[in-house]
Amino acid sequence: LIYAAQSASHILSLLLYRNSALPLRANQAGPSRLESTIEFMLEHLAEPLHLRDLAAHAGCSVSQFLDWFRNQTGQTPMAHFTQLRIRAACRLLDLTTRSVKAIAIETGYADPYYFSRVFTKGMGVSPTRYRAIHKG
Repeated sequence: LIYAAQSASHILSLLLYRNSALPLRANQAGPSRLESTIEFMLEHLAEPLHLRDLAAHAGCSVSQFLDWFRNQTGQTPMAHFTQLRIRAACRLLDLTTRSVKAIAIETGYADPYYFSRVFTKGMGVSPTRYRAIHKG
């Protein structure tokens, strides 16, 4: 039963994670500015993004972007970007057998030790421990 529950969780995450076939909102013709910005972040997870890049994508100044993003999400853009990277790393740890170093590089961290510190801070456990807990 535990394996079946974990498998179902993995299948659902595969179906829902960045599935472009699923509408973001039923009555919205195109993505909102926030959704577009977050999608931009997701497309550039492995790259070093700076506030000026995100602000340019959103079409405003860095200070306007910071205020707007914080008002929309309750967190800074870079904190949200880090969260997206950690979620992507969790998904890779759950669904692949890639090494922690390879996952670190794929999610934008050139230094696997720094990745491990960021992951541990965000998830409360190390990447290796997370994999052991979630894959059993």
